[in-house]
Amino acid sequence: MESPFDLLLDGHAARDVLTAALCGSGSELASVEIVHAHRRTFAKASRAADSVLTICYRVQIAGQAAPMLVHGRAALRSAGDAQSGELVAPFPGGALALRVFPDDPGLPQVAVLADVATARAAMPAAVRDHLAADATVSVVSFRPGERCSFDYRPVGVAGGSGVFAKCFAGDHSTIVARRIAALAQSDRERLLVPPLLGHDATLGTVWQARAAGASPWAAVSREGTDGALPRVTAALAELHAADAPAPVALRAQRMVEAVRKVRKLVGAEPALERDAHAALVTCAALEAGLPPEGRELRHGDAHLGQFLLAGDCVAAFDWDELAHGDLEQDLAALAVELEDAAHVGCVRADAAGTLVTSYRDAARQPRRPDPRLFGFHYRLQRLDRAYRDWWRRGASAHDRVIRSIALAAGGPDATLRAALA
Repeated sequence: MESPFDLLLDGHAARDVLTAALCGSGSELASVEIVHAHRRTFAKASRAADSVLTICYRVQIAGQAAPMLVHGRAALRSAGDAQSGELVAPFPGGALALRVFPDDPGLPQVAVLADVATARAAMPAAVRDHLAADATVSVVSFRPGERCSFDYRPVGVAGGSGVFAKCFAGDHSTIVARRIAALAQSDRERLLVPPLLGHDATLGTVWQARAAGASPWAAVSREGTDGALPRVTAALAELHAADAPAPVALRAQRMVEAVRKVRKLVGAEPALERDAHAALVTCAALEAGLPPEGRELRHGDAHLGQFLLAGDCVAAFDWDELAHGDLEQDLAALAVELEDAAHVGCVRADAAGTLVTSYRDAARQPRRPDPRLFGFHYRLQRLDRAYRDWWRRGASAHDRVIRSIALAAGGPDATLRAALA
């Protein structure tokens, strides 16, 4: 089912809409990349006009040295009068109200953190002393109104002292700071949690020492080796055996979320109903026969971008979703990521199986992965990926969504089942 928002969810198609709002006479956008998108739509005709899309783009204006981030909300109605700082970009069926980063009324501290001079002045003394005198800052990730991550790197000094900062709306920074402090003190050999340098509750910001290392992706590419996966899984096993203040993630809650997401997916694309329903039925049947809730410390948002190969260790980041639960949730998330990368030829076909086998053989795992729990979480991860692809990328993700739903219905393939045996 097509939506007027689909135009904005295609970087190439959105270029004309953004150009009119962002570029002066004679200028044009050289590139448009979607950084984040989330939409809330209503199927009933009486409420369709209340549908909204929250989106963030990284755009490059031709002739300018650096790209910039722009973000805003699109509505299927007239934008009305622009608010202070907003640029209005009409599109067929509605209007997009844009702001240029670091302007974000929902996360005002990013205006301080996005500039090295003002950030340095706001840093706790221990953070300021750790950061090199001459540094640059880049945005690692940005979710408007919710959170933003910054990387402060020394200029011209390879491996010099750097700082990683993450700010949050509300009081979530206090929770994350406590988790990092506890993890940094836990007993481990392979898992590196960069130390907490400071926490500013007023700015809602956590400061960590910056870890230097290489992304695991290069080592698991089709041309590379699989040596990175045993290292990542050894570090992951140590996390699962560690302890830190965190809530309990209940399987029943994950099932409730899966049902909600499937309803929205099927409402938007009725052709998905058969396989999506089959996946939910299988998950419900599996849930009834699963062992008691796990109490391992699981990451909750595991993907290879959360790790760096740092010498003999693997550095891990991003503790927003840390909770006590099933270790299989993390394994399933990584396996799904690797399966999708293999499907488009980015990694070897056996990468997901190698990941699971490596974890099974890890020295410090709290227990061996349970095939039933893995199958349950694999299906939920597939449904979640289908949901995120559809609502973030629209019709352009149609084939990916169809594939994920089919895999959710079918469950782990023979390679993964053999790795779990």
